Amino acid sequence: MDREVSRIIENRQLAGGIYKMTLETKECKFSRPGQFAMIGVEGKFLRRPISVCEYDSDRYTIIYKVVGEGTDILSR
Repeated sequence: MDREVSRIIENRQLAGGIYKMTLETKECKFSRPGQFAMIGVEGKFLRRPISVCEYDSDRYTIIYKVVGEGTDILSR
């Protein structure tokens, strides 16, 4: 499994507890919507598997719901 660091371009609230995050990477390796990005959250040991809903050559987008401490940290 490749481990790459992505830069957050946008993280905005769509509705109560629902967020859209767009990330930039040097080379997007997703080939189909529905694949999972393993998102690391600072201070948490386990990464969060979140489905990719949109991607292109150097960016990808996830939409997630805040359901616990890890996704709450991610929303900030």
